[in-house]
Amino acid sequence: MPHRDGGVREVELRPAIRADVTNWTTTWLPEILGHRADASWDWGAELTTADALGHLCLVLSWEGQTEALLSVSDDGAELSRIDRMSRLLYVERLAVAPWNDSIFLRARGGGQRPEFRGLGSLLIEAAIELAIRAGHDGRIGLHAEETAIEWYRDRLGMRPFEREQYSDGEWLYFEGDPVWAQARLREGKP
Repeated sequence: MPHRDGGVREVELRPAIRADVTNWTTTWLPEILGHRADASWDWGAELTTADALGHLCLVLSWEGQTEALLSVSDDGAELSRIDRMSRLLYVERLAVAPWNDSIFLRARGGGQRPEFRGLGSLLIEAAIELAIRAGHDGRIGLHAEETAIEWYRDRLGMRPFEREQYSDGEWLYFEGDPVWAQARLREGKP
């Protein structure tokens, strides 16, 4: 992955473990509390749910540090809004560490650049690969918080649908179809 010092670092993509949740709680949470919607997410519950059929929680880590987290589900309940006859992989949660979040860093001021760039894109590409392996031709869907809408729409090129109200707020639904998925994988850059 591109590092802020101009070099490249090898990050590890693997199933998340309890230590990753502890890392999130002790290093991410104090920085994002009151500033990002994902501060209220329960990654411990996501990890526990990952043990259930059709759920998976992944981490990108570097030298033991949790750099980004992804939770997906493929329980057969999610239908595509683009092609109502097709199922998709649903991205439950995606979050990058505050020191890797350019939007968060800009809002805090100081001109600091992210430690790593492209971690969110890498996790989306991992979700696409999982959706291909699951027989969904790369279809993925997700609900985005307000600060991430531009990233999903403009940077990743996902198709926006309607806003939906949930107990934790209003979220805009996005989806990527098989053509988008193949283009995203070919592009292969953060």
